[in-house]
Amino acid sequence: MSEYALSRQAQALMLEQADQARAEQRRVNDARIDSNASKWRYSVALEGS
Repeated sequence: MSEYALSRQAQALMLEQADQARAEQRRVNDARIDSNASKWRYSVALEGS
């Protein structure tokens, strides 16, 4: 395999690992979101108007 092909393969692997890391981070962040937060925020905004 050529040096170019090896470097492309390594780059593809790094991109795939970065995608997996981002997906994992997104799962962690989504788990911390309070699903009730928007309900409270909007109910307060509606009462104030």
